[in-house]
Amino acid sequence: LWYNENLGHEELREQGGPVLENLAAQLAPKNDTFKLPPPFRSWYNLTMNLVPLHEGRFVRMWNGYLYRERNSLQACNHIVQNLWGALQATQFGIIGIELWGGAIAKKDPSDTAFFWRQGVLNIRFALAVPVTERNARKTFDSQATEVERFWDEGIAPYLVGTYTNYAQASLQDPLRVTYGDNFEKLVSLKEELDPNNFFQHPHSVPLLLEKP
Repeated sequence: LWYNENLGHEELREQGGPVLENLAAQLAPKNDTFKLPPPFRSWYNLTMNLVPLHEGRFVRMWNGYLYRERNSLQACNHIVQNLWGALQATQFGIIGIELWGGAIAKKDPSDTAFFWRQGVLNIRFALAVPVTERNARKTFDSQATEVERFWDEGIAPYLVGTYTNYAQASLQDPLRVTYGDNFEKLVSLKEELDPNNFFQHPHSVPLLLEKP
């Protein structure tokens, strides 16, 4: 499922509501007898850099994975209701719900650099305010505050991790958020295979772990 601004925001609000109302029941497992573990805090309030993209937008992304252990009708209801609330509270919001699992989950998380293989859904909300909008920065800041409220209270407690393409330097400890328990192993491989740090960019795995 991927709603975006190409529909037009009014059309999105009109068409998206009925779909989202039925979505939670479709996403949740049929057996909803287990209890959710206590909520935990993920990286939900640590988001992408505020930068004008080539399309001329200020962008901020909230993102994370829903794992099977936390996937229930209650969780899906909370997530969908708060995604819808955030969309209604913003003028330039984009909802993303991707179905994961399948072949990607057949590999052990430690087999490759990508750690979050056992996620069943990837949940995200993007805010993309055109720089040509009047008072664009003020609009961006106020709408980001609204999104954070919904994300914090009803979505983030169920999620963990991030997809590699969404990590940016503005995150606190972004590489650990991205690579999870594989991060130390990747640092060791980096030191072995690229000791001179020839292959590097702002999101590269570093040669040495920083001391806490």
